[in-house]
Amino acid sequence: MKTAQEIISELKHLDLSLYPYTEARSLIDKVGGIGGMVVTLHAGKSILRARPNYNSERFQCRADLSYKPQKFNTSYQRASSPYQTMFYASLIPDNALPDELKNITVVSTFEVLSWLRDKTTKGYQKITYGIWEVIDDIQLFAIIQNKNYHTSSSYTRELYTDYEKFLEDFPERKSATI
Repeated sequence: MKTAQEIISELKHLDLSLYPYTEARSLIDKVGGIGGMVVTLHAGKSILRARPNYNSERFQCRADLSYKPQKFNTSYQRASSPYQTMFYASLIPDNALPDELKNITVVSTFEVLSWLRDKTTKGYQKITYGIWEVIDDIQLFAIIQNKNYHTSSSYTRELYTDYEKFLEDFPERKSATI
């Protein structure tokens, strides 16, 4: 049986331009049981979505800032695959400190503009932000930040702490999960 690290290595060597969904799914299934956290967003919860404006684009309607409808989703994107549309956004903490709201904007900006993460690059980019409100409860798979990043957000810190507690309860899954 292959280790999670060996499977990850095989995934890294797939040519994603060929959309190897079946091969990727098969490899991921071989990892077996891993730990993950599901977070429920309740009605009224706010989330922030960012989208860069290219070539003087103007976003004028809700659909311009929404997710791509499944029938038009034929390629891999930041969070979506041809088989599953995802709404990619950042959460605004329920009990945010004043500087955390600015931080969520920075996180969203860095997510949509990869060149900002390159210290050798400079530039300007217009970005449109949209705040969305959850209407019905929705369950999400939480991406738990590395412990080095949880100090700037009380929400991320809470998720990380809960994740650590989860791993303590399932030590047999800790290695594969990490």
